[in-house]
Amino acid sequence: MKVEVSREINVSPEDFYDYMVNSVCEQINVELQASLKPEDIRSGYTHKTKQTNNKGKTEKIRYTIKEAKRPSVFTTVYTSAARKTTLRYTFEPGSHGGTVVTYSQETIFADPSADTSNAMTIRHGKSKIARQIAAAEKECRALLRQKGRQTAVQTSDEEPDVIEEPLQETQVQPERKSSGFFGLFKKK
Repeated sequence: MKVEVSREINVSPEDFYDYMVNSVCEQINVELQASLKPEDIRSGYTHKTKQTNNKGKTEKIRYTIKEAKRPSVFTTVYTSAARKTTLRYTFEPGSHGGTVVTYSQETIFADPSADTSNAMTIRHGKSKIARQIAAAEKECRALLRQKGRQTAVQTSDEEPDVIEEPLQETQVQPERKSSGFFGLFKKK
């Protein structure tokens, strides 16, 4: 089964890539109770975990970052006894300083009869992925505003983002929950 979705977002490739790496790092730290830093999220990183699937069966999964090149590509591979899934994100400059994000997912099943995908599930999956990319863009832009940085793109009728009060270092940031969007873990 192969799914691909492209969407242009209003964030620079560098900013969105950095946002994604920080999110991946946070997901790993939350789910595995680790203490990784964004610098640790690079090509060759790997870990093993156990997950319970929707049928209640526990499976061992090996997660590997196959390719991490800022700001152009991020590829992860999940391998279990039942399947191998490759997730690839590419980030290309879009119009007016934005980014064209392309998400592709390819799953190869050990038993080809286990692939129950059809046109309806693929269409539903594409819609869900497009919504997740839009939500990630919104969160990335909000974080950039909190840091006092303007987002990369402004349409001609849009006023630049203006921060009236910069974020004070003493303010406590609310703890972010792991969304699982970047393909590390299934939502429980």
